[in-house]
Amino acid sequence: EGKNDLDEIIFSIVDQINHGILENFPSLTENIRNDHARLYEMAGAKAVVCSDHAAARSYVSISLSLMPMDRWTSEYEPSLRRSMLLAKSANSFGDLEMAQASLREILANARCIQDKLPAFFLLVTTLIARGEFSESYSTCHDVLTLLGEQIPDSLEPKHAASIIAATSRAVSCIISDADLLKMKEINSERANAIKFYNLMATVSYFIKPEMFAFLVCRSVQLTMREGICNDSILGFVHYSATLVSGNKLVKGIRDASRIGKSAMSCWKKRFHAMHTHSLPHLYDVYHGWVAFYTE
Repeated sequence: EGKNDLDEIIFSIVDQINHGILENFPSLTENIRNDHARLYEMAGAKAVVCSDHAAARSYVSISLSLMPMDRWTSEYEPSLRRSMLLAKSANSFGDLEMAQASLREILANARCIQDKLPAFFLLVTTLIARGEFSESYSTCHDVLTLLGEQIPDSLEPKHAASIIAATSRAVSCIISDADLLKMKEINSERANAIKFYNLMATVSYFIKPEMFAFLVCRSVQLTMREGICNDSILGFVHYSATLVSGNKLVKGIRDASRIGKSAMSCWKKRFHAMHTHSLPHLYDVYHGWVAFYTE
């Protein structure tokens, strides 16, 4: 109850602190700085919920400035959490330079790959937003390599056709959304691989289109072999788009319709409540690339 009460007045508290914090900063004790840093982090998190990303960026920046110089050593978890919150709020506000600076700081100081993955993902999205496709592609490649995946530098058309055929056999058992709904959940590490395969496929469409089918099919094959997750749905929709873009025969369109519709229905029934942020991208790919031929 006390935390809820504090949440109701957190903006008023930190705004009052703002009036004197700069003048009194040198005299603040370590305990007071830590208390203030927690309050500013709380205000930043609430501002994000309120979609006030400008305020969130400001609050979290102050929170980080109140932390000790060796914060990544002495206060690792708060440093990781607040730096990621700053990167997200700066990105949403449109300050991509600040977002990238915060993300690169995380990548330089995070202790394990699992702590780095959210920063890698957001970094790639900011690179895409800035049109830096080559670096975004190479970053995805590096991450997938760290996750144990092997990706060739290039792919000949005959090999692309071969992997599409192999994937087609793997998904031939998918008749409706019921077949996807009953699939087991994939573990989190392999789910991250699917997430980065999807992201890399999106980038490859613009700068290395010959790799698109390979990356999409690897995402789908990973799902069929190890289990499903929210990001699997985009992989299936990407795969449907591959079928209709490379094969205008009736069978290709029929298969694209079957896989695409099953995937979209599964997402609505199994993942929609927890992953609403996926909706715009899914609809863009499905209705822009697949539904044109199938509905």
